[in-house]
Amino acid sequence: MAAPVMAKPESASGKAIAALILGIVGLFCLPTAIVAWILGTMERRAIKRGESPAAGQTMATVGMVLGIIFTILGILGLILYVVLIGAAIMSGGGTISN
Repeated sequence: MAAPVMAKPESASGKAIAALILGIVGLFCLPTAIVAWILGTMERRAIKRGESPAAGQTMATVGMVLGIIFTILGILGLILYVVLIGAAIMSGGGTISN
């Protein structure tokens, strides 16, 4: 009698894994957060259409959510930076006057 054949478990696609990794790195680098958002969204759609393995659903979702969060925080940080620089320039910017 032959041994039963074990089915190979389905693994996540490379795009789902990349979305997750880029989402985590997005904490430190705004462009990667944007890419994670886009890649995660694309991969979730591919999974829904049956073009990618369903095992990557969670990774793609987490990467997309992290991408959204870090993109928003990065943009808010840039706005705050511009406002603070503008305020410093308007207040005299630390010039020495006699």
